[in-house]
Amino acid sequence: MLKSLAKIVNGIRIEMPSIEKIHNYAECVVVITPEAASVIVFNVELNITSDMEKRKMEITVDDREPKSMDIRAKIVGGMTFHRKRLKIGDYICGNVCIERKEINDLCASIMDNRLTSQIVKMKSEYEHIYILVSGSIKNRTSDIHEHCILGKIASILVKHKVPIVIVEDDFQLLYLMKRIFERHSDLKQLKGGNKK
Repeated sequence: MLKSLAKIVNGIRIEMPSIEKIHNYAECVVVITPEAASVIVFNVELNITSDMEKRKMEITVDDREPKSMDIRAKIVGGMTFHRKRLKIGDYICGNVCIERKEINDLCASIMDNRLTSQIVKMKSEYEHIYILVSGSIKNRTSDIHEHCILGKIASILVKHKVPIVIVEDDFQLLYLMKRIFERHSDLKQLKGGNKK
């Protein structure tokens, strides 16, 4: 049953996809319409308190990340952002560090070899690191060939053992990020701590 209808604006522009999309999460259904140029959230009435409400992940976010990510994170739920300037990485929770890249930024960081140096620095500081990329390779505007992108990803997976995951948009990225942090938190509790 639908409980309420809210239009998210808050003065922050959220880029709309070219087609309609529906994101289903535990607490809401997010309908994105390019015509409305806004995000509409249908909150679903729940009979019990969800796990997301019982525990919110406390995440440190680099203050250079787009402000629109805060709004998207509230829609996805289960996360509290604390912004500060980070020397490496974009999202940190415990000993887990995530670098967020848009697809064109990934292409640029491959061409100037910045990606490799970022990974080396992240591995020296954190036990678990991930590269999450928002946007399809096919939708890139960079001139780099897709085989170069995939080749670099393969090299990093084999040489550095670092997962690089490409998703459609920032909603998917945030949901995936939240689940990564939650899984590491669960494993840490099961092992009684997981220090580097």
